[in-house]
Amino acid sequence: MLILYVLEQTKLNYFITDLQPFSIIVDCCILGFQNKKNDKNYDFKIINNDFKTKNIFNIELFKNNRNNIFKAIFNPNILEKINSVETKLDDFVLINRGVNIGGCFADFLSEKKINKKYKKYISGTKCIKPYIYNWEKEDGYMVFDKKIENKLRKKGKTLALGQHKRFKNKKLFIPESSQELMAVYSNELCYSAYGIMVATKKNKDIKLKVVLAFLNSKLLRYYVVKYEILRKGKKATPHIGVKGLRSIPIPVINISNQIKIINLVNEIIDLKENKENTDHLENKLNYMIYKSYNLTKKEIKIIENETI
Repeated sequence: MLILYVLEQTKLNYFITDLQPFSIIVDCCILGFQNKKNDKNYDFKIINNDFKTKNIFNIELFKNNRNNIFKAIFNPNILEKINSVETKLDDFVLINRGVNIGGCFADFLSEKKINKKYKKYISGTKCIKPYIYNWEKEDGYMVFDKKIENKLRKKGKTLALGQHKRFKNKKLFIPESSQELMAVYSNELCYSAYGIMVATKKNKDIKLKVVLAFLNSKLLRYYVVKYEILRKGKKATPHIGVKGLRSIPIPVINISNQIKIINLVNEIIDLKENKENTDHLENKLNYMIYKSYNLTKKEIKIIENETI
């Protein structure tokens, strides 16, 4: 890794973050290196863009994390506990994108259900909330037709419907552009746009509704922001990276606790569909998930305060 090589050959004196020198959509930073080798363990400064706020960190911060992310992370003990989990989301579900119709809307989409081949279509995140989606007729219908796809491809159109079975099975819809990590459960044949990822079960060790609970938990919302799996640049639309999503640590839990989680999830879904409050049930789920990563009361309080 280039970053690790640089850290071994030089000394990092300071790291200035959140600079915005130009009208661009990316955040900038400045790193100050000294051309000399040092002890493996030393401190350096992280300075905010006001050049007044300074924090001291140890260089091990950049070496002891799962993906060698060059980023200052507060409360590293919490993240170390999460990262100590050996299994990840990719071990339990297969994540694909929704359909890419390449702008050929008239060929696949309709405001009306023309015939029985047309099924519900989720075009964006407007109808998606944690646990459930509220599809309305305005979202429209779609026909999944490989013959039309092949015909359009021969004409030079760029599109990819992908495999149909990901929509036929029980699945989770996960919006790519969202202010927070969230997922919804679907057991009906319903299609989604390219920007809404589709997760289907591929491992019998964990139930799909258990994965749903983890993805809607405060703990993993905290984690994806800290590791910038969910990127929230000041000038960019929030965006969840597919590769980062697959890497989220998810523990294997025993069947007894899975059943408890599923029962809570079913209650939450039922209440949400009836527009009733589910905060008390979601709090129970959050604490079960905290415990699955062996977090302490103090660590739980930190996350609760940061994810209000």
